[in-house]
Amino acid sequence: MSDKSKTAEAILKKQKIQFLRRASEQFDRDMKELKQIADKYGIQVLAMATSGPPEVAKPAPTEKTAATTAEIVKAAADFLRRRGSRAQSGEIAKALIAQGLNIGENSGKKVSSYLTRTKKLFDNKPEFGGYGLAAWNGGRNAVSRD
Repeated sequence: MSDKSKTAEAILKKQKIQFLRRASEQFDRDMKELKQIADKYGIQVLAMATSGPPEVAKPAPTEKTAATTAEIVKAAADFLRRRGSRAQSGEIAKALIAQGLNIGENSGKKVSSYLTRTKKLFDNKPEFGGYGLAAWNGGRNAVSRD
């Protein structure tokens, strides 16, 4: 085997290890977030599905505790379902703050960022009033309204 082949093989092996490590870390973050949501609503999650030790329950958001992405996304979806129509990110942020979530500075921009990254649940149609649930337009990524 030539030196170039050995070098290329070593680089590929290193990249594969890095990729697998990142994938494992992402899986752990996803499982942690799933467990937090399940714990919040009293849903049992299989212990084998999560890696690592169980997390200590997180206190309810206060002025000093920032809301998590999952809390903001869920609250925004609930707000839009109750409202029954689209809303701008600033309006959604005001409603979430009124519910007691601490979003922090630039709340409208922060909510917009979170909702934009959650395309399976939300879509943004500024010409029709802003953010809405993807299920409302029957898009490819729409989830059921249940």
